[in-house]
Amino acid sequence: YIYLDGEAGLSQLEENLNGKGDYIKSQRSGFAGFDEGDWYGNLLGLNNQSMYMIQTNTPVQLSMSGLPVDASQLAFDLPAGWNWIGYPLAASHSVNDVLSLMNPEDGDVLKSQTQVSIYEEDGWFGTLRNMNPGQGYMLNAQHSQTFAYNTDFRGGLEAEVEIEPHWNSKAYNYADNMCVVATVELDGEELRSDSYQVAAFCNGTSLSSARLLYNARHNRYYALLVVPGEEGMEIDFRLYRTDINYEYSQQAVETCVFAANDMAGSLDKPVILHFGVNHGVSENVAPLHLYPNPVERKGLVHLDIPTVHRDVRVEIYNVLDVLVDTRTITGNCFNVGESLSSGTYILLVFDGSEHIYFGKLIIR
Repeated sequence: YIYLDGEAGLSQLEENLNGKGDYIKSQRSGFAGFDEGDWYGNLLGLNNQSMYMIQTNTPVQLSMSGLPVDASQLAFDLPAGWNWIGYPLAASHSVNDVLSLMNPEDGDVLKSQTQVSIYEEDGWFGTLRNMNPGQGYMLNAQHSQTFAYNTDFRGGLEAEVEIEPHWNSKAYNYADNMCVVATVELDGEELRSDSYQVAAFCNGTSLSSARLLYNARHNRYYALLVVPGEEGMEIDFRLYRTDINYEYSQQAVETCVFAANDMAGSLDKPVILHFGVNHGVSENVAPLHLYPNPVERKGLVHLDIPTVHRDVRVEIYNVLDVLVDTRTITGNCFNVGESLSSGTYILLVFDGSEHIYFGKLIIR
């Protein structure tokens, strides 16, 4: 938001880094590196419409000075694909306001290091609600156009997506990131609540997390993750419920391989992350059919298992993966009784055979 064009702007940035910056990289104009007290490379200057990546060896507080930029006079060619754009405005404004002069298509993407928004016909949807001075952004446009910043603002800032991350993430350890657009199924049911967080992990280290976010157009809750990493890293996913401070023990069935600037899933076709009770018995698990299902409290439940052994053990878990009851029965049926309240439960049945039977029971 100050005029730092050309070689003078680059020199001021290099001086302010004061040897604490190892690397300055542009998208299309080269790089500058620092070694033994001197800067080298083919990056000859800065401009006010671009974003630059800076790698530092220690935290740095940058303090730059210059004349204000007249953002209304900035217009530049925006090729199709990913573009590194700056934010030359002096105050924060909503994404929908700043990009209102753009001609976006459904599926265009704007992202920062930690947040993302996706364009639909009624505007930008996602965790990135506002654009801020001093920040750079990556914009993926499906067709080339002339880009200009709107400076005639009529609306205010949009409410930020509030989240207190359950996991400490490492967003700034990597230069690249990718996006994951996902819905979540827990024990076969799609989650419809913002009381859940999904996190991306690699080798036990949390990379990023996001709260489920409601989209009215699709009437679904999405996890919009900006996942930092390096090529080839295998990413797995964890689930946390915020209102009761509960972290699920099992990770999602699905994993993905990191690819810089990839988009895994979309709002129309999201990745579906499946979570559920596993208890370390994934081998030799067979589906369990229960009837009636749903069943009334105090009702009789029949287990459809091919052979009936004496002393069949039934373990009953709630949707939080907590063991709430264990029954030892003779035959293939048991009475729900008063101990179980209305809700959804997971049953594991051990009948002495090589199989363990797994099923869901709904009590009304």
